[in-house]
Amino acid sequence: MESYALRPWSQRIKQNAPNALSLLRMALAPLITFLMLYGAFRGAFWVLVVAGLTDGADGALARTWGCESTIGAVLDAAADKLFSLCLFGALTWTHHLPLWLFVLIVGRDVLLIVGALFLWLTQRPLLRPHSISKGNTTLQILLAGAILLSWKWAIVPMVWLMVMATCVSSLIYLVQGWRLLTGPLQHKHKV
Repeated sequence: MESYALRPWSQRIKQNAPNALSLLRMALAPLITFLMLYGAFRGAFWVLVVAGLTDGADGALARTWGCESTIGAVLDAAADKLFSLCLFGALTWTHHLPLWLFVLIVGRDVLLIVGALFLWLTQRPLLRPHSISKGNTTLQILLAGAILLSWKWAIVPMVWLMVMATCVSSLIYLVQGWRLLTGPLQHKHKV
């Protein structure tokens, strides 16, 4: 087997680019928080655009280049959760979103994290991302963009669409997690 250090540069770039994009999104989380807390909403909007693009690109590149990995999936999910926490925390702190919406968004993420950890600890298969969850993330990004650009006409309908998507995706993950937990043990996880 060929050593990682001996692989051509192009192969190493392909292998690491998706994870680098996830790490970039993690690095952008405190930046968007800082910009929003200091009222630099236009700058925060452009950080949101870059984060949204990296969110779509990391998984697409990994699938296209055939370099999907467990660490990549974990980094992507962690970057999503961190960015969402910082983004919606700052929007709530600056009174652009109600606290109940922040609790709903973060509560769903906590539910997913605790559920995934519990499935892993009980040596059950982990949940795969659902298409409604991707739609939920898209709605979150669009809602945050509408708030940052002061598109007041779009905010209320987007809030309710996101609330519905968040509730439906939470329910789907709860049902899938329960089925995995109560079903037969299929395989052990590799650490």
